[in-house]
Amino acid sequence: MPLKHATETLLVIVLGIAVAATGILISTLPALPEGGLPFAILLLAAIAYPLSLMRVFKNNRADYAFRWMHWYPALMLAVWISIEMLIKVSPSLEYLRDLNRWGWALSLVSIGFIGLVIFCIRVIRRRVPRIILLLAVFVPLAVSAYMSEGGKEWDKYLAGTLWGGEWLNKISLGLTGTGTGIQIAMEEKEPKNLGESADAQEEAWRERIRAFERRREMIASEANNANTGAQIPAEIAEVIEPAPYTGTGREFREADTSPTSLPSAGVGLSGAGLMLSAAYCGLLHQRARRNA
Repeated sequence: MPLKHATETLLVIVLGIAVAATGILISTLPALPEGGLPFAILLLAAIAYPLSLMRVFKNNRADYAFRWMHWYPALMLAVWISIEMLIKVSPSLEYLRDLNRWGWALSLVSIGFIGLVIFCIRVIRRRVPRIILLLAVFVPLAVSAYMSEGGKEWDKYLAGTLWGGEWLNKISLGLTGTGTGIQIAMEEKEPKNLGESADAQEEAWRERIRAFERRREMIASEANNANTGAQIPAEIAEVIEPAPYTGTGREFREADTSPTSLPSAGVGLSGAGLMLSAAYCGLLHQRARRNA
């Protein structure tokens, strides 16, 4: 059955609110690359909105024009990302960003509301109450947009509230594993405990860490001395610049410790067994083909 009048009226008003909200959010989006993640979040919401209504439209045989109008918020975001990409290519086009953002993106919002009004006039059904409700959404938006551009700067306050919180950093860290979240985690990380431990295994591990820290400090000291022109101590130079490899085996004979076992070489027993099994299966396959 066709879409009911009350349901269609509700969807028209909800779409008007969605267009207005998208315009407000577009005006608060940071420039790329900071605005990449907020843009992706808004785009997903703008795409999910019409997709969630597809079954309703299909079952009630809604007008195709009305169906396509629900993709307009996603189109508004596409315009925003296009402008940002153009600015990346040619910074002289930065004035397009200001024009697009002006007054809660009022230019894009106005186009959307004009399309809704034209639809309401064309379908005839309940045109007057629908247009009145749309004006009830658009007029306050236009007034607040004018006041914001007149010195209130509500868009900057809203941008800081929406995209300046820690929740966006947490999402960015979860998606990329990089960014400011790692820096915060490194700053909050507890210092290493390199003191002696009664546990033999733990003490062996801490001794490795202490040796690593000593070598790191030696390298940092060597780099600092190289910049200042100071003399490098002999004990540090021996650690930083080991004796060259001679190839005579002297290094292994004079080593303080020796390995407990030699490293494995070749394919190993398991690899050889696998190769023999594959060859045997291939031989059986060839005999089966001959007998056939």
